[in-house]
Amino acid sequence: MATIRWFGAAAEAAGCDVEPTAAVTLGEALDTAMATRPALAAVLARCSVLLDGVRAADPATAVGTGATIDVLPPFAGG
Repeated sequence: MATIRWFGAAAEAAGCDVEPTAAVTLGEALDTAMATRPALAAVLARCSVLLDGVRAADPATAVGTGATIDVLPPFAGG
């Protein structure tokens, strides 16, 4: 299992801050989340995604056991 951590507007759209995923790829993890929460699609289009602290954009990126996927919407401030 891996963990998805949602932040800001992504957490609001997801309805939670953290959730487990059994996905094998990054794309599968995000597609599964969007399948049950359509509001996530609009938010995810603007988000940065990190896999274990490294920016990940390729949906085919493998998600290993114990991995952490961080979904970060744009934010402003100092």
